[in-house]
Amino acid sequence: MGTTPQFIKYLRIALGSATELSTHIELAKDMELAAADKVETALQLCNREIGLLIGLVFSLGRRQPSFRSPVPPPSSPVP
Repeated sequence: MGTTPQFIKYLRIALGSATELSTHIELAKDMELAAADKVETALQLCNREIGLLIGLVFSLGRRQPSFRSPVPPPSSPVP
């Protein structure tokens, strides 16, 4: 059985795959390789999935005592 940090890791991998798919769908749209209505539907579904994954990662991460945000805090200009 996996741990929550492992699950978060795999969710982040899924998020990367979903954003890659979104880019591919955008390219198909720009190159007019598919019907516009089908492409829009696919983009809406993909964006919904991305939002759900982001929400789940942050929700699970807040429950972890050692959760680190994917964006590091800004560094201080003073050494």
